[in-house]
Amino acid sequence: MHEDSIFGTGLAELIRKNAPTYGIQILDTISYSTRGLTDLTTEVARVKALKPDVLFASGYMDDGILMVRTARELALDIKCIYGIMHGALGEPEFAQKVGDLSEGIFSAGLHWNPVKPEVQKLMDKYQSRYKKPFNYLTAYGYQATYVTADALERAKSTDPKVIRDALAKTNLKDHIMPYLDPITFDERGECPSAQILLMQILKGKETPVWPQKFSTGKPILPMPGWVKK
Repeated sequence: MHEDSIFGTGLAELIRKNAPTYGIQILDTISYSTRGLTDLTTEVARVKALKPDVLFASGYMDDGILMVRTARELALDIKCIYGIMHGALGEPEFAQKVGDLSEGIFSAGLHWNPVKPEVQKLMDKYQSRYKKPFNYLTAYGYQATYVTADALERAKSTDPKVIRDALAKTNLKDHIMPYLDPITFDERGECPSAQILLMQILKGKETPVWPQKFSTGKPILPMPGWVKK
C-alpha cells in the first residue's frame, strides 16, 4: 500500500520485482493520492479482504496516521505492518501522535549506530545544546561533514577536481553509521557498505531490532495487539 508519487510507485515496483526472490507472495498493490486525502477506508478494506500476513507500506506522516487509525477502526487482523522508508512509521513523533496504535509496527529506514558508546554521548550533547531530539537527518548531516573534512585534509587543496578525487578515495573507519565496513565510494559514487536498519516501536519507542549487531531490542512478531486472540 503506497502513495502514488514517483517515490511510492517506484518503491512498490521494486518490491514486486524482488519479492519472489525472498519467497514473498504479493497479493495486491494498492495506491492512493495524498492530494486532499481525508479517507482511506476503501483502501484498508481491500487489504482486510485479502487477509495478508504482512502489509508493506510507504507514505508520509498524515496518510500514515490515517492508515493506522483506519486499520484499527476496521479491525484489521494482521501479523505485521512494515513501513519501508516511511515518512510516518519510521519517525519518532509517530508514536507520540497515535499512542498505543503504534505499538509493534515495523519500519525499515535510515539510522545511526545505536550500540556505539560515542554515539550516545554525541546524542546527549546535541540534545543538550539544541533542545531537540537527535534523528537520522542529524546523523547523516553530521557524518557527511566529517567525510568532507577528511577529504579536504587529504586533498590539501581547494581545487574542485583534487577534492573530488580525494572524496573518491575515502576510507573512513571511524564513523557513526550502522555499517559493517568503512565508508568508501565505488565508481558510481555510492557507498557499498551503506545499509538501513529494521526498527520496531516497542513501549512507545523506535527500537532497532535487526541486524542483530546493531539491535537494542528483540523483535516481537506477530505485532502485539493487532492479531485477534
